[in-house]
Amino acid sequence: MSAASFVSRAVLFTFAVIGVAGAAPIAWQQFTGVKACPAIVTVPACNVVLLGYVLMAISAFLMSRARTITFFTAWAPLFLLALIGSGLELVSQDTCPRTSGGVPMCFLSLGLLTLLVLIFLSISRINTLFHETPVY
Repeated sequence: MSAASFVSRAVLFTFAVIGVAGAAPIAWQQFTGVKACPAIVTVPACNVVLLGYVLMAISAFLMSRARTITFFTAWAPLFLLALIGSGLELVSQDTCPRTSGGVPMCFLSLGLLTLLVLIFLSISRINTLFHETPVY
């Protein structure tokens, strides 16, 4: 693994952990009985978000195809959830949990998920440049 690939993976892991750190307190509130987030069917959305960020963090340590499958299996539903939540927030529905400053967390998640996919794609590009096994 090249140094550039290592750094990219470390950055991917770091930003995924930031997502975990944002989702974990809300999931904990939900677990302790406080209605902290909306439900997807019967599953609290914050639990889905927490699991997704954990899987993205784990994907930084996986090799090639397993990394791609794990990353996108986690990323795609979270991106869709953040996109829908952000859209609902924009049409005046209080859907997403908010930060202490009042910012809907789905906005932050949408930005973080966009950054994460760009980092992930950069790993693929770096692997190609250094003639390593491509991620996809």
